Amino acid sequence: MTNLDHSPLTNSPRLILKDDPMSSDCYAVRLFLYYHQVPFQSDYADIDPLQPSDKIPELAVAEDQIIYGIRPSLEFLADFAAQPDWAKPSHTQHFQHWEDFHQQLKNSLGRLRQANLSMSTFLDDEDILIEKTNSLLNQLNDHLCVQTVLQQPWLLAGKTPSIADLTIFPLVALSMDAGIDLDDFVHIRRWVQRMRKLPNFVPMPGLLES
Repeated sequence: MTNLDHSPLTNSPRLILKDDPMSSDCYAVRLFLYYHQVPFQSDYADIDPLQPSDKIPELAVAEDQIIYGIRPSLEFLADFAAQPDWAKPSHTQHFQHWEDFHQQLKNSLGRLRQANLSMSTFLDDEDILIEKTNSLLNQLNDHLCVQTVLQQPWLLAGKTPSIADLTIFPLVALSMDAGIDLDDFVHIRRWVQRMRKLPNFVPMPGLLES
């Protein structure tokens, strides 16, 4: 197992992320850590990309405290980094909606991506998955259109992104890995660009660039 120190501060407390460079779920947590310059250690782990989001990623805070899942990890980090605007209690109901939406994406777009990347997986329901993926992307694009009209640049109201944006962004921005084109989803593409322009943004292979 290889340990990679991503900490910009050598004497700061260190978190340990069980990390697969190709996992969109791990990437969501890494984005928060990089954005807020939170010191952390990355331990490589071979992660099933379709594992439920309440199991991965795995964030070790101490020997006796391990946090599982995107939402619990990001909510913990928002508190740990003193960034309450990223996980406002008033947004709890909305977070649940986007968490459910993310799982639907994993079951459609995520399966298409895994099949494309593995080159050895045959999907007998590929057409159904593509149809479901496009339906979800249309929902997301419509929501972002409404947010634009309301002069809100993110998934939820606020001046900063939230953990909802970090939860949804990776899989959507990696859509080309799944053979899904985002050309017709103008509001999604603009949202992706806003995410990419955040301070300390770190891309991963396959990420939509423009």
